[in-house]
Amino acid sequence: MSSRHRYILAATVSLLCAVVLVVPAAASNDGLAGAVPADVIVNDETVKGGIVPGGRDIEHTIWFQGFLADVNSGDPISGSVDVVARIYAVASGGSSTWGPETHNAVTVTEGWFHIELGSVSLLPVFDEPPYYLELTVDGETMDARQKLASVPMAHNAEDLELPFQGSIDGVSTGFSLNSTNALNSNSTLLSQHNGLGAAVRGYHSGSGPAIMGDAAGTGLAGDFNGDVDVAGDLTTDGFMLTASPSAGHVLTSDAVGAGSWQAPASWLTLPYNETYVGTGTAFQVVHDGAPSGYAGRFLVDNSSNASDALYVRTNGGGDVIRGFQSDLFGGGGSVADFDIGFSSNASPVVDAKTPGVGPAYYGDTSGPYAVEVYSDYLSTDTHVVHAECTGTGNEHTRAVYGRSVPAGGYGFGGYFDGGHVGVYGRNSSTHSGSKWAIRGLCTGGNGTNFGVYASASGAAVNWAGYFVGDARVTGTFDNSLARLVIDHPLDPANKYLYHSVVESPDMMNVYNGNVVLDAAGEVWVELPEWFDALNRDFRYQLTAIGAPGPNLYVADKVSANRFRIAGGEPGMEVSWLVTGVRQDNYAVENRIQVEEDKPEKERGRYLHPEAYGLPRTMSVDYDEQDEKLLADESASVRRSRTVAEQAEPDDD
Repeated sequence: MSSRHRYILAATVSLLCAVVLVVPAAASNDGLAGAVPADVIVNDETVKGGIVPGGRDIEHTIWFQGFLADVNSGDPISGSVDVVARIYAVASGGSSTWGPETHNAVTVTEGWFHIELGSVSLLPVFDEPPYYLELTVDGETMDARQKLASVPMAHNAEDLELPFQGSIDGVSTGFSLNSTNALNSNSTLLSQHNGLGAAVRGYHSGSGPAIMGDAAGTGLAGDFNGDVDVAGDLTTDGFMLTASPSAGHVLTSDAVGAGSWQAPASWLTLPYNETYVGTGTAFQVVHDGAPSGYAGRFLVDNSSNASDALYVRTNGGGDVIRGFQSDLFGGGGSVADFDIGFSSNASPVVDAKTPGVGPAYYGDTSGPYAVEVYSDYLSTDTHVVHAECTGTGNEHTRAVYGRSVPAGGYGFGGYFDGGHVGVYGRNSSTHSGSKWAIRGLCTGGNGTNFGVYASASGAAVNWAGYFVGDARVTGTFDNSLARLVIDHPLDPANKYLYHSVVESPDMMNVYNGNVVLDAAGEVWVELPEWFDALNRDFRYQLTAIGAPGPNLYVADKVSANRFRIAGGEPGMEVSWLVTGVRQDNYAVENRIQVEEDKPEKERGRYLHPEAYGLPRTMSVDYDEQDEKLLADESASVRRSRTVAEQAEPDDD
């Protein structure tokens, strides 16, 4: 020993755990198994770091006790020292397999001290002993390394004691066995049980599999000799039942659920395609069981299949499909019930077509609805009833015809109720002549007829009629209040300006009032603050009240929204009137054309032909199809009644 040394390690006691690795440890944060042993629950108790026989806790540190003496006198040392520990796989030389681990201010009492290895830095897995401990005390490395001995308590058990019951609380695989010999025909794991329980049982409350087998070679991922009980769903890419297999057989079961392959029974097998040339019923299915289920059911489950689930055709004179529901036995169901369960299917539930003159669909009932349809599809394209006439030609066909006349003065031809629009009329054809989005025609009778009747109430703003564009009334226009509304010239974005309507070739506004002259025989007339902004081309009129006023005159014309009257007697009352021509932006852009030629289509026609002794056919709004519509209506009524009076089909 060098003379510069102050200490000598005179005595040591060290313990090492057994090191044969069988049960894997959990992965550490970097994903490597074995860095941190996983927690295991054994006999309802959590065991830190591994599995031990008897269920005792495993310590992850090693206690080391040593004796320090003065190198010269041999006297024991007392006080405080710093100790650095390293572990080597060889007695001398080489590189350390663990450490350095520093223990500062270790208490030494009469030479004796102890440190807990692994309390600062995680100890390695001791799988290939022997191992040697080297200590450095206050910077001086002790000359001899101390061999670590083993003890009964181990970091990893050499054998797994059975019976074993536990659960893994780590983040890696709880239990893993691998066979690396490609030619080994034995099983990687064999579980044999001669009792009443299960040889292998898996339970997992998470999202992964409780038991998982993977065979990359020619072997089996799992081989069970005996019954296998699966309480949940069984998902498989293939299926093979080895009991009595034969081509064309069907899978069936006995009374206790045991499955086997059997020859098909006498019922219909698929695919089926036959031709019947007899005179009886070609195909018949009778459901005579409990009061539920289908007599026949046809399904297309493949979402990419665009074919019909059921195709029925006849070349004879009978019905293609005929349904009859009898209530002799307490029925009450529908004659036919059609349903599409695939939400993205854009095909109609019922597609009815006919090349003849009869209706493609005819509904007749003694109840309140001959046809009842619903849709819960929410879209701007949704229309619960779609009617379209696809014929071409110069005819006034009707996409929808409604008539209800149970008695004179009763019935609605159509009734519509909408959350936003009750009735919406639209005409977007490219026809160059007259066309209508909505047209009302009411004729006959001896009471009061309304071509269009509208009312609105109950809201903050109510419009019985609202027209964007020009509106024309060729008859009498009765109104309680006629007014003009424009954007306010002083605040067009936020206010309206209203005026009562005055008929004039000009777009004229009229203002008037009464004033009393002052002691000088004059007065200023104050006009609204928007007067100058709205009007131009002013005209004045003054009238003395109570006495002549021959000298009255307008002393100052309108300026800054006022004008001055003078030339009267003091105290005289004067009635004044001022007119102006609108000069707001809309009026400037839309001046009234006092005279204009009639459009080509209206030339030779009149707004009021009766006033000139001419027939109604000379009216500008006369449509030559009006009479044809009325005539066609009576013919349609006759055809509808004929269809409704057709004989009911037989019930047999």
